[in-house]
Amino acid sequence: MAVAALDDACRRIASADNEHDLVTAGDHAHEVVRAVIDARLGAASVAAAWSSVARAALATAARLVAPGLGDWYASGSVGRGDALPGSDLETLVIRSADVTPDSALAQAAHVHELLGCCGFRADDNGAVASRVRFNRTAQEWAIGIGGWAADPSADRGVVMIGLLADALPVGPAARGSTELREQAGIAVRAQP
Repeated sequence: MAVAALDDACRRIASADNEHDLVTAGDHAHEVVRAVIDARLGAASVAAAWSSVARAALATAARLVAPGLGDWYASGSVGRGDALPGSDLETLVIRSADVTPDSALAQAAHVHELLGCCGFRADDNGAVASRVRFNRTAQEWAIGIGGWAADPSADRGVVMIGLLADALPVGPAARGSTELREQAGIAVRAQP
């Protein structure tokens, strides 16, 4: 089946041991997805498989260049599982408390640079972990979520809650956690 080729590309990305291997695996994934599209596999199947490929690329890039930064999340179409080739990538980070904000932003920028070399472009609107707004400690996220849910018209609250509703953990954070999504849901349900 054609989707199996994308599953293989996803595994190749996830197993990359260095930046060069990740870029090579990313190039391979883009070649494979063109063949999958030419095979006329349904759009929903391509989107689900491609979203997995993009999440694997994010997890691997974070593992390679920012291993101690914190927990990474994919949001937007990649987080929802409906990304198609060419979709941009929104990212969020729950920054480890022992990582300074400047270091965290620099590491996240490096992750996005590497992803760009792999053909995965950052969100055109700047919803990326290399910006302070999307790179916070767990406590900072909790404070933000409470404020956005209480007053969604302030501080782009509606947009932020929407990004959090789509947020899916990747890498080690993915092991049974949907922390940001769950927090946003609880906060929104608590509001009239």
